[in-house]
Amino acid sequence: MRFQSLKIPQKLLSHARLLWALHQDPRAPRKFKICAWLLFLYLVMPLDIIPDFIPVLGQLDDLLIFAVGYKLLLRLCSDELVEEHRSRIEGL
Repeated sequence: MRFQSLKIPQKLLSHARLLWALHQDPRAPRKFKICAWLLFLYLVMPLDIIPDFIPVLGQLDDLLIFAVGYKLLLRLCSDELVEEHRSRIEGL
């Protein structure tokens, strides 16, 4: 039961790997690559909507923006391309 909390970071890591793999694929549209960079820059930028020094809410806004951005980014790529990379990553 205690180790169930480890599944969330592992899933986040696999989602990040999927985005990276799609970004490296030349078949991914340019719009996807630009939006992926914008999402990455927002996440590493020191300025946030809610500053990170505010407990819980500071990290929650980053997580929410990543989740929404992730879903939107996957819509920009074809389903076949996403599934190809997802199956390869899950096989690791």
